[in-house]
Amino acid sequence: MSNNRDTGLPDLRRLQDDKAAVEAEIRALQDLPQRLLREQQERMTTLPPSDLIETRRKEKVFDDRVSRTEVINQKREITRSLLIMVLLVIAALVMLWWAYSSLQRFGIL
Repeated sequence: MSNNRDTGLPDLRRLQDDKAAVEAEIRALQDLPQRLLREQQERMTTLPPSDLIETRRKEKVFDDRVSRTEVINQKREITRSLLIMVLLVIAALVMLWWAYSSLQRFGIL
């Protein structure tokens, strides 16, 4: 008979441990609705980040990717391209003026 009692004690302890674990989980889940409600209220009362913060974040990412010398080189290249474009427009206007004055001089226009 003592043999039957020895095998029953571990089963009883295991059942008590399982019961304690289930009760602990129940206690943890009982405050879940209140916790979820509090979290939702906090999300609703928290202001979203302003556009200024997002702009600063984008500028920081850009600055991290591009060094200062690269920006200077890009500005220099844009200025050079703009100068060449202005010179080409001036050259085209001069060519048109020359063609118009030549046509007038020869009496075609």
